[in-house]
Amino acid sequence: MGRRSSLESYARPLGRGGAAGFWMMAALMLAVVACGGGGAGDDDGDAAAGEEWVFETTSEGDLTTVRTVAGSMWGGTARLEEQLSIGVDQGEQAYMFGRLSGVASYQERVYVLDSSVPAVRVYDAQGRYSGDIGSEGDGPGEFRSPDGLLVGDDGRIYVRAMRQGRITIFENDGTFVDTWSLEAGFVIRPAAFVMTADGTVYSPGRIGPRPTEMRGPMMMQMGMIPRGPADGGAAPILQPTFDYQPPSFTREQRSASEVRIMMMPVPFAAQIVWALAPSGALIAGVGNEYSFDITTPGGSVTRVVMDQEPIAIAGRERDWHIEQVTARMRGGDPEWMWTGPEMATVKPAFDQLLPDHSGRVWVGRSGPGIENPDCEEDIETGLWDPACWTNSRLYDVFDLEGSYLGPVEVPAGFRLDEQAWIKGDVVLTALEDEDGVITVKKYRLVVPE
Repeated sequence: MGRRSSLESYARPLGRGGAAGFWMMAALMLAVVACGGGGAGDDDGDAAAGEEWVFETTSEGDLTTVRTVAGSMWGGTARLEEQLSIGVDQGEQAYMFGRLSGVASYQERVYVLDSSVPAVRVYDAQGRYSGDIGSEGDGPGEFRSPDGLLVGDDGRIYVRAMRQGRITIFENDGTFVDTWSLEAGFVIRPAAFVMTADGTVYSPGRIGPRPTEMRGPMMMQMGMIPRGPADGGAAPILQPTFDYQPPSFTREQRSASEVRIMMMPVPFAAQIVWALAPSGALIAGVGNEYSFDITTPGGSVTRVVMDQEPIAIAGRERDWHIEQVTARMRGGDPEWMWTGPEMATVKPAFDQLLPDHSGRVWVGRSGPGIENPDCEEDIETGLWDPACWTNSRLYDVFDLEGSYLGPVEVPAGFRLDEQAWIKGDVVLTALEDEDGVITVKKYRLVVPE
């Protein structure tokens, strides 16, 4: 097939639009080079967010590459405004969280899956506790060690317990509906629990036969698998593969009866990151560069690229991570020495690709390290608790057509994981402070006017 390429950069005005409109825009506009701007990423040399979005596109077959040169669709930095906080250190049991495995919202109610109860705890729009859905056990409407929560567009509630091998479904009022079986024991990243636009529920797991040899690296096909009797004959979605192997350390402990293999990633090594969006698009990339692919169910691919100044790993931060790896590996081999692979000098371009319920992708990465002067070393293990270094978090948001919407300024200590819930201007996530107190926070995404 022929190759179509834009030979210039084109600025896109604020507003939403798709890749299909790139060429129309190109016919109407001359190149505009954005500069300056006051985005959160300016100090890091990211594409300026305070101007119109300037991009370049190339197209070859089913692949369209969208490279952000400068600016953003929002024309500035969005921020998160806290609307609600649920959770206390001491007080009523319903507000003291133990181990959260998912949050969601429906008609302004907030649903929190606390695996330590275990139950889905329900709160109203003001954060007042309304009651529990489900309980511990093996019977109808019961579960053990739940690890995933999904609330459909119709309000139905799905609770996954992979180690128990089941998904339990409830009506929005808590009435038990059904139990679906699934293969127990396999919980992989992404741990997300996704309902696509056609109503199919997907959960991660093994695809194909179980390997017969369980020693060493297990060669299994993993991916997102349609669950339940109403999967409509949908096919599993294979985990994307890349010609890249994240560097790691391996340590073997042998005895007369077994061989134990411990694998530990090199700190700040780029990882393969992927996720299934509610639209059915598969989003995947490797964090060694700011580039990821959005593959539609029809097979077309949008490659999203943005130039970015890497975040350097501070010298003391680097030394501390080396000490931690060494202490952990010497827990099984007192003579272990770090002889390679080398730790990078900069942090990955991203380590999260999180699709939300509004056709956007939140790209998360580690920002500058934050040193904790109150960390303490355990003399016996050589490990430090609390950690001496943590990472600030930086977030960029794109739409599924590759448009760079802009960066989001987040509060200190904020982070998203696969269990967070984002739709429209509502962001729900669970946070844990330095004292171990867990709270569920509801934010409003405030976009520049």
